[in-house]
Amino acid sequence: MKKLLITLVLCFSIFNGFAQDLIYTVSGEIEGNKTSLDSILVENLTNDTRILFDNLPVLDYYQINLTQNAFWGTVGINYLEKAPVFDVLENRPGSLTIAYLENVSTDVKLAVYNINGQKVFNSEKNMLNGGNSIKVQLGTPGMFLVKIESSLGTSTFKAIGDNSFKQNFIEISDKTSKAIIKSSIYNEEADISFVPGDSIRLSVYKDGYFADALKLVIDTSKFVNFLFELNSTGVVSSVTDTRDGKTYSTITINGKEWMTETLAYLPSVSKVTSESKTEPHYYVYGYNDTIVSEAVASDNYKTYGALYNFPAAKNACPDGWHLPTLDEWVKVARFVTDQNGLTHTTGDFWDGVGKYLKATEGWGVGNGNDQYGFSCLPGGYRHMNGNFYALGSSGFWWTATELTSTNVIMIWMQSSSDLLIQSHNDTNFGYCIRCLKD
Repeated sequence: MKKLLITLVLCFSIFNGFAQDLIYTVSGEIEGNKTSLDSILVENLTNDTRILFDNLPVLDYYQINLTQNAFWGTVGINYLEKAPVFDVLENRPGSLTIAYLENVSTDVKLAVYNINGQKVFNSEKNMLNGGNSIKVQLGTPGMFLVKIESSLGTSTFKAIGDNSFKQNFIEISDKTSKAIIKSSIYNEEADISFVPGDSIRLSVYKDGYFADALKLVIDTSKFVNFLFELNSTGVVSSVTDTRDGKTYSTITINGKEWMTETLAYLPSVSKVTSESKTEPHYYVYGYNDTIVSEAVASDNYKTYGALYNFPAAKNACPDGWHLPTLDEWVKVARFVTDQNGLTHTTGDFWDGVGKYLKATEGWGVGNGNDQYGFSCLPGGYRHMNGNFYALGSSGFWWTATELTSTNVIMIWMQSSSDLLIQSHNDTNFGYCIRCLKD
């Protein structure tokens, strides 16, 4: 996969503490051609505020005026409005499907009016859960208005009846809608605030494509161009490690191909009491000898793969693959967060992300839904005190991001919550590995 590029060109400076407006001119490009954007998210990483410009018109360029919380289009200035609670998922003659974009449950009433304003349908209150959808089927020809009332506001949609449908009905689906929720929780004008020198992250969304977010320091107006690639999220493949012949399943998430299994490469095996912060050591949970053939025959090895101290982990992935950095793990967490309308409030804890990355079994009461096929398992770890812990209740994975020569950032999940957690530990601990394609 070709490497993503983001082009940044300085336009003009703003003096006197933003005496003039701070403007980002944002564009997207697919294979050399300009493309419109679905939405643009600006996050202030310094004070954890943000603003989303959603439902953008079809333009080659978008001028985000951060000073006024607005964007300029071809017909003047459009100030940010609150993101919709309901949005059209499908609208064709005879059938209208409306997605509910919030994560909280709410009571809703639905009414249908004909073109003359006469009410032809009125529902009782119904409970709508986060991510549900409402399907309205209209078998009578003509134009109709569908009105949805809830504690979160009132929304009205146009629909067309079609007599090819034999009946009229309203259905509330208890299944999560397939609408892609692009950070819809970030929707208030007052959300964003900044001072010179703050760090921000600029993200753009285009259905069916992806581009890496860009981090900037607030100092001047800028022109930013994002190069998109086709979003192949969900594509399943495999790779064979030529060193031992073992084949691993893979999944593409947000354009990056990950192994869906813990690495099991085991050139040697150490006793649990053997350790080093600088020399490589390999372990298998529950095994306490040095015979590789015995270790690979164990049930724990077959299910959870191997454990590595960090010196071993750094070079354990096969050719063409690597130990992912913290930033590469964070991109997965952010993708899952944005896709599912989750709330991220701190850099160390990603609320709810674990639910979507954990396997559907093996975690006891804390199993995940494995929505992306990532299939994380609780493989436990080897402690520096010379013991194994947490098999079946927690999973730990090294990143390639070193804080010091003997302390490295790792990622972990547990059965007792749906958090994905960033932490760090000494290099003589034994953790699992997930490999990422170069």
